[in-house]
Amino acid sequence: MMFQALKQEYKKDDNKIEKVILIMDNDECLGAWSIASGMYNIFAKYIPTNTGIKVSTCKKVFKKCLVKHYLANGGARPGTKDTLRLAKYYKDNCSIDKVIMFTSAKNTNKWVIFLKECLEMYAGVEGLYDLVLHKDNSESKLSPDGSTMKCMNMVRKKLKYNKESKIIMIDDKPQNIVGDGIRVSVSEYRHIVEEKYISNMIDDILETLQMNYKPVNGVKTFSPIILKNIVKNIILVDSNGLKKDIKDNIQIHMCALDQLDDTSLITNCAMTFINNISPIKLNKSSTNNNQTSFKLKRSISL
Repeated sequence: MMFQALKQEYKKDDNKIEKVILIMDNDECLGAWSIASGMYNIFAKYIPTNTGIKVSTCKKVFKKCLVKHYLANGGARPGTKDTLRLAKYYKDNCSIDKVIMFTSAKNTNKWVIFLKECLEMYAGVEGLYDLVLHKDNSESKLSPDGSTMKCMNMVRKKLKYNKESKIIMIDDKPQNIVGDGIRVSVSEYRHIVEEKYISNMIDDILETLQMNYKPVNGVKTFSPIILKNIVKNIILVDSNGLKKDIKDNIQIHMCALDQLDDTSLITNCAMTFINNISPIKLNKSSTNNNQTSFKLKRSISL
């Protein structure tokens, strides 16, 4: 595992203890969520309304299946699991004080909170995030590209931290970050999960929910076939309402199919900690690749 290899490169310097805040973006940074967010609305609204199954049950089943079939097959960016585990390792060793999620997405039907829980489940780091900031609670201005302007000083204020608190923020749009701190830039991640994994996820969800099905007013309204068609309509439709193959739907979801080997997130994250957090030192044996170090340092700006 990459995480284990990276973890072995660090040792703690107890003479220098400085706590920091780690902020991570979500959309196009930790993963590609366009399809997942559309499906979430079905399981947060349509299914409970038409089956009598509790919203909490639908979300619980959807979360487990989303992690198993979607996040594990390219929905989550390669390296995201290692990054979250690395953050947990630093937090447990008191090198990170707080871990924050800061996203431009709206928290409609508590979608952002749900996705945060999925990421924690996926990496096995439940409770990692201390604060979740989104479009509905950050009071942030919009940037020219429509995303949220993310102010690191505003995060300090919400946490009631002083100006000297060190902040490291990972984002695919570092130009939209303002305030005092270290920006780590990663490429936009827009991979789209293959249709076979989506179909397997839907089948898994439906099979599980069948056991919880209760007719509404004595009438059976829950049809697995109808549901499967509804989900596929969300995924496989263009702007004119015409069905398309997922691979032809790249422009609709603004996704790409060639990023499964993108590991810059975990590498940049790890190197930023090494270079900028006092308690962590890199063993001499790990500084041989000058070319890699040069490339990573270019992505970090103060």
